[in-house]
Amino acid sequence: MAKSRYAVILEQKMEFYKSFTHEINVILKKLGLEWEAVLPPHISDGCTLMVKGCPQISDSMIFPFVAFNRHTELEEPMWKVASDLIGHFLRDERNTEIAFRDMGVISPNMVVPTLVNAKRNQKLLEEIPHELYGDGDLAIVLRIIYHSTDSLLEDLHLNLKVTADLLNEFDMDFHTLYQWSLQNPENQRAIRIEPFGTEPDKRNILIMTTDGFYWGASAMLYKDKIRELTDKLGGNLILFPTSINQCVVLSKENREGKKWIQETLYNAKQNGYQQREKDLSDFIYAYSRKTDEVRKTSQRVRQKPQMNKKQGR
Repeated sequence: MAKSRYAVILEQKMEFYKSFTHEINVILKKLGLEWEAVLPPHISDGCTLMVKGCPQISDSMIFPFVAFNRHTELEEPMWKVASDLIGHFLRDERNTEIAFRDMGVISPNMVVPTLVNAKRNQKLLEEIPHELYGDGDLAIVLRIIYHSTDSLLEDLHLNLKVTADLLNEFDMDFHTLYQWSLQNPENQRAIRIEPFGTEPDKRNILIMTTDGFYWGASAMLYKDKIRELTDKLGGNLILFPTSINQCVVLSKENREGKKWIQETLYNAKQNGYQQREKDLSDFIYAYSRKTDEVRKTSQRVRQKPQMNKKQGR
């Protein structure tokens, strides 16, 4: 007797659920976690994977049915779906800390300085230690950051904000840990400086970021790296910390490059390409070789393109 269409689909689901659960456990192992994801005794479209080996977490909130639909309807690879869903699960602040403790990465040596917009993160800054930067425009927030070296997990980035409790655990105050993070050789090696583009007029516009392009705007906090850029570009610098993930840098003398960046950012905002959740500052910053200081200017990162007078007639 031939199987009904419903029976065939149900069988496909069960096979997928088993393979998907195995894929989740492969990722957990790669992360150094001795947790095990298991299917619940009663399986339905609304069920979630259970977690063994972690007393603090029993329900992963990972829905195999969601993964099944993404894989079958959107044709996403199973490993990609598994990585995305486990990343979403682990990015919950409570789950992140539990995972980091089991992974053994709660350490001052894993702390990285990051930058956030102070005005748009007032509630966050009321809850955690921080230091204002750029006349109060930005705030330095310390985080423990982890990203896997496995090529299939390159998009799986995790971070945990350093709280007052963690500072007490490290027996360090904020400023001491911040300076520690700046002097950490691993953090310094993680900084990347790359050309903005290959076109001749963009070769002298550089991007400062970090490995994985993750919370990379903090690269501008490393003075040694800024000094290297003054030697490379010559003289004083201007910096566009427009995104939490990167900072655009060019010579103060590169007026055409500055104008191009301002107009490009303006057009991107007008056309709806601005990612507000990743926005950092609305202001240009400047580095003076003479004072060895980075400071906020009153100039905006976005500027409306000026119409050519001949075109306007």
